[in-house]
Amino acid sequence: MSQALYEDLKLDANQTRVLVLQPCRKDKDPIVCYLEIVDLTSGSSSINFEALSYVWGNLSDRRDIQIGPHVVAVTLNLEKALRCLRGRKRSRRLWVDAVSINQNDIPERNYQVKLMSSIYRDAKKVLVWLGESDKDIERTVKWMRRSLSPGFFDVSIAKGTNDSKWHSKTDSPKDIPASNPVTNWFRRSLLCGSGEIATTDIKSDHGMQKLLENPYWQRMWTCQEFALASWDPIVICGRSSFEASYLWPALHAKGLLQDMSMLWTEDGIINNGFTSNFPNIQTSILIRHAMDNRGLLPYRLEPSLGLFLSMTCARECIDPKDKIYALYGLVQHQDTLPAADYEKSTETIVKETLSFLINERDEVDVYSFLGTFSKSDKVSFSSWVPNLSDGSLRSAKCPAHFISREICSHGGFRFGGAQDQHNGRVSPDLTTLVVHGIQIDRLQKIFVLGNNLSQLRTQIIEIQELLKHNQSINRRELSMVKTSENQRPIAELINKPGVQNLWTTLAPRFDDNHGIKDMDSLPVQFEKFLGTSDIVDGVYPGMRASPALVQALEHMFGRSFFITEQGIFGVSVPDVQDGDELALLYGFKVPYILRRSPEYLGAHSEPFLMVGGAYVSGVMLGELAAVEGLSSRMKALKII
Repeated sequence: MSQALYEDLKLDANQTRVLVLQPCRKDKDPIVCYLEIVDLTSGSSSINFEALSYVWGNLSDRRDIQIGPHVVAVTLNLEKALRCLRGRKRSRRLWVDAVSINQNDIPERNYQVKLMSSIYRDAKKVLVWLGESDKDIERTVKWMRRSLSPGFFDVSIAKGTNDSKWHSKTDSPKDIPASNPVTNWFRRSLLCGSGEIATTDIKSDHGMQKLLENPYWQRMWTCQEFALASWDPIVICGRSSFEASYLWPALHAKGLLQDMSMLWTEDGIINNGFTSNFPNIQTSILIRHAMDNRGLLPYRLEPSLGLFLSMTCARECIDPKDKIYALYGLVQHQDTLPAADYEKSTETIVKETLSFLINERDEVDVYSFLGTFSKSDKVSFSSWVPNLSDGSLRSAKCPAHFISREICSHGGFRFGGAQDQHNGRVSPDLTTLVVHGIQIDRLQKIFVLGNNLSQLRTQIIEIQELLKHNQSINRRELSMVKTSENQRPIAELINKPGVQNLWTTLAPRFDDNHGIKDMDSLPVQFEKFLGTSDIVDGVYPGMRASPALVQALEHMFGRSFFITEQGIFGVSVPDVQDGDELALLYGFKVPYILRRSPEYLGAHSEPFLMVGGAYVSGVMLGELAAVEGLSSRMKALKII
């Protein structure tokens, strides 16, 4: 009887397996290795291994390697990594998830999730494999090493002065006012690690773009692996390699860092709501340096599961359960989290996680960046369970595009006199979410927005005329009604200025991302867009508007524009219907559309279904913060 590939681990002894990669004489020689059990608590001599961080790649494209007496098929990307990493004279000890863990042993997989933080922190090196190199990448690596200073921050505060100094290899030190490190330093430097870098050789652009678009930065598990490394990870592209700390100054030098000033409150606390909007490589670097306060960081980032869910919502994984489990190693006090169990259904795991976040942590930010399921998804999940597999900002179900800085600064929708109110509660049987909120109005008119600029332009013109008509009617009605604010319906307290606010509703993040002084104002941009007929002199709708507006409008493709019975308007998910109810939920960062469950119509306490998030004109800029008496109008809303 042949020896089994995997010898059982003692799951109560912090054991794992290391792949010992044997040396070779020629690159084409077969890959030969064996597995060795190591005890992560036994001391440094046993923990003498490097941890490989990589993406599995195409699961159907496999190559054979030899592990002991066994021939094992691994993915092509892993085979290439092992072939590149093996030496000529000495063996190499690697922790490689695909072979170090028995992927067919569920109890072992559950336990290894708990060890991930120890494995990547204790490894003597973390090797980031991005695949094979080419001339563009080699040129970029040479440029980084020649021109840049590695590091997230290279900042010194001059004693007795109020100036910060930073430098690069190509510049003399620069003086930057730092009287307010959040509003001045960070907003001016965009969290630059090494300061202003001289204009670089354009030949390196293609290589930088390839590094930026590498699938490594799109995957769930790699985020944790990159962040946990105790020492600077080594990024490997074929025979080219460099320290990961070169990435931040390289991104800055190329103008590829997205403005992160929207993250900060004035006391330096990170607002979760915007974190899903940053490129994955930028998010990976931010998590790595912020969670353990590496470098000089004048802000506070608590490494919570809710925060990291928001920062990684657009990442991909084979098993949707790993949207959650792949973050466990980043979170302090893992023993407080629901135990990892791959035998449970995805719905149960998500419900348990939400119960933990909402009941124990009072966090509901997950509803700011993940949409709910629709009928087309053909799942029987509870309506309040978010779709972890659809975190793309391009998704018409994703509410992250609607988040406003003003609502974030208040910690979500909060109403005077209710500051100690819990954001919600998940029932012990995981069937119901109970939140407190204010029901605003019913939806009456729905426009499903088109999927191209020409259709969208026609619809906007129609919506514009309808809003002008509604605005004149509302003015006549309000002039005839004299009531106090406490007596008026909530919908009447919301300012409905009409057409002008239509622009910010259709392009809610225009100012955040494109606030450039010499750019035309948003109304002017819309007039250019709407003033262009279908085709004039070969110019299509949108071509005379700025690329910034076109990009903003593309986020509206496939969504629904709605108008309520009282004339409130906004944008939501494709699934909204006439009769759905608009509500502001306490602690949530976007309004939500709810639907009365048809199975319980007429019941004493009718539960709701959660349809999706929305952007609502007249409430997104904190307009209701000064309205008194709103807390008394909150109700407990049961969502199933």
